[in-house]
Amino acid sequence: MGLVCILLLAVLATTSVDSYRGPYRGPYNRGSYNRGSYNSYSGSSRRPYSGSYAGREHYNRGYGDSYPSRGYKGYNRSPNNKGLSVLPKCSSGSTKLEIGVVGPDGMCKPGVCVHVTDSSSSTEHTTNRNGLIAVTVRGCSAQVSVSNQEFEADVQEVNLESCEDGKEKVVLSLTKKCNFYLHFLGVDTTESQLVHYSYTSKSGATGFGTTIGGCETAPTCIYVDTSNPTMTNLKIRISKSSGGNTINELEVNMLDNDDPAANMGLYGARMTIPSHFDIPNNNVLFYVYLNVWYMSEFDTCTEIIAVESLKLFVIDGMTVADVNDDVGDVSQTSPEELGFAVNKIVANSKDILVCIDLDTDNAADNRMLEGGAAFIDSNGKTTTNEIFLGTVEDNVEESYLPFCVCGGDSKKVVKVDAMKTLANGCVAAIANACEFAKVCNCPDSTEAVHCA
Repeated sequence: MGLVCILLLAVLATTSVDSYRGPYRGPYNRGSYNRGSYNSYSGSSRRPYSGSYAGREHYNRGYGDSYPSRGYKGYNRSPNNKGLSVLPKCSSGSTKLEIGVVGPDGMCKPGVCVHVTDSSSSTEHTTNRNGLIAVTVRGCSAQVSVSNQEFEADVQEVNLESCEDGKEKVVLSLTKKCNFYLHFLGVDTTESQLVHYSYTSKSGATGFGTTIGGCETAPTCIYVDTSNPTMTNLKIRISKSSGGNTINELEVNMLDNDDPAANMGLYGARMTIPSHFDIPNNNVLFYVYLNVWYMSEFDTCTEIIAVESLKLFVIDGMTVADVNDDVGDVSQTSPEELGFAVNKIVANSKDILVCIDLDTDNAADNRMLEGGAAFIDSNGKTTTNEIFLGTVEDNVEESYLPFCVCGGDSKKVVKVDAMKTLANGCVAAIANACEFAKVCNCPDSTEAVHCA
């Protein structure tokens, strides 16, 4: 009896395995179910499988006779398709560029020539009366550019790979061509220094940036309205990126041209890079920088107009005294002698007239001076004065009187009248209190009091 039970169990086990494997192979697959509801799998069960469910592995995990067909949405995500990507639309089609050209005033510019280069050609187009053009390009990148004699060139590279609708907008901006050259003079004519600059003008032109200053470097070019060179009101401010105590500023109303006779030269100016002074900032009453050059020679460092000597005059009864000499060590000139700092110990509640004897060329007869000076108070506020029609005479000492400090307070500085800023020697020009009062226009230094 036991032997019969064992044989019976063996037969049942064999029958159960064959019936379970029926949908995969064997006579069960060739039965009536091939023509019934399982007909869609009859072919799949007899061919090799591919993809993530191709083989017995997923079948044995429980898919049974309902494993996915080749129409299943996950089919293309198989390991065999991994790494494939869809090419961008621009690789096989075209893109319509809508290009607008805008002028410095923000208005669209009609009649401007625009160059367009794509993967197959380079073409030229002219903007319509609305300042727009539409161009069809091929490939996934294009270059568009615009330039003429009046404006700086604007060139843009356009990437079209992310363009899905076949349209891309591009705006080209026109800016005025630079026509004014800034030369920055440092401590050493062979030394280059990093400086920050900014500028404004009466015409509304403004700008700022960082550049390399020094005689051995190329000038910085900016745009200035030169239609009226005598009424420009150009203000330029610079600061040293490191190692300088303060800033420098130049104000120019009469633009200098390097070839005024031909009236076709370049306009420009020369400025001093701010220096480092050993007088502690807390002890400085004020700073002064010279920004002076010979007319039409702003672009050269061969002839530098520097501080030969400094006088700080105050009224002493009917005469004047130079507190710079009387007190001693109250000022310190910069290494290049293009500026100086003044100690607070001269602040004795008296009006101070700043007079600078210039180191000019003794043989420079009838050479004109350009530029001016900048006064910086203890809080960093600047006051500028411009040289007006200054002429260097042969073998005559030239002096410059740009500022008066009223009551010894650097916050009460006043500019000397432009027609009185140049003299032949500080000591000779300011010989007494009356001559002081004629130049210094502080409230307590009047001709009515000192010239009576």
